[in-house]
Amino acid sequence: MPLSLALNELLQSHFTLRSQVPERVTQELLGVLLAYNLIRYKMLLITKSLSSVHPNQLSFLDAASHIIFKLTQLPSQTPGNVPTCIGYRTQCTAI
Repeated sequence: MPLSLALNELLQSHFTLRSQVPERVTQELLGVLLAYNLIRYKMLLITKSLSSVHPNQLSFLDAASHIIFKLTQLPSQTPGNVPTCIGYRTQCTAI
């Protein structure tokens, strides 16, 4: 996805920068773009494992919300159970 489309989608989601220093703003933007691309990549992997679903049929906000929910559940898990908790599978069948 081109950078302009990614930034447009992030700006439409009312993203707020909290940093005050220019270097930190750059770091924060790079972190957000990295997270955005990782979520989009995970969505692509999921659609490749499902023959009837195309990437543009999935909601970015729903996928991001699901991932955030899974991450908030991690502190209650023992380290050995983390891959099971987040749904990690070698064939990427779930987020």
